[in-house]
Amino acid sequence: MLNMLLGALGLESWQRVWLGESQTTAIGSLLMKGFPWISGIGFLIYLAGFQSLDESFRESARMDGASGWKVFWRIDLPLILPQLKLTTILVLIGGIQQYGDQYILTKGGPGYDTTVPGLFLFNNAFNYGKLGIGSAAGVTLFLIIALFTVLNLRFMKART
Repeated sequence: MLNMLLGALGLESWQRVWLGESQTTAIGSLLMKGFPWISGIGFLIYLAGFQSLDESFRESARMDGASGWKVFWRIDLPLILPQLKLTTILVLIGGIQQYGDQYILTKGGPGYDTTVPGLFLFNNAFNYGKLGIGSAAGVTLFLIIALFTVLNLRFMKART
């Protein structure tokens, strides 16, 4: 579909075999996935956070002469830090554990260009029968997620 669009725009030189070339495979599979921060659940979390903000803070800042950007950076953003904390943790966990898109689109190839930690775990545990390596990868992923979650919570706590 992207190649058809590029062809229609006269950009035939930009057309590629997106999931078959090692230079573009990761980019192609990530484009198929989409940008993780603007997913449906992330949007709903941010929407709920912004809707729960008290309008009196914004009105007070505007009366003091704050521009729209200053209101956002100084009032809104600090007040939705809990939502930012939650989405950061969810995106981190989802990014490390996810493997379905790479498995469906490329099975981790060509070579190992699109093998992510979750796909490595899945392949070793279920496709290759190496349950020990799969279990070790699972425990390692758990420890990495736990470490980043604790660091995220401490960093966000220091900012509030």
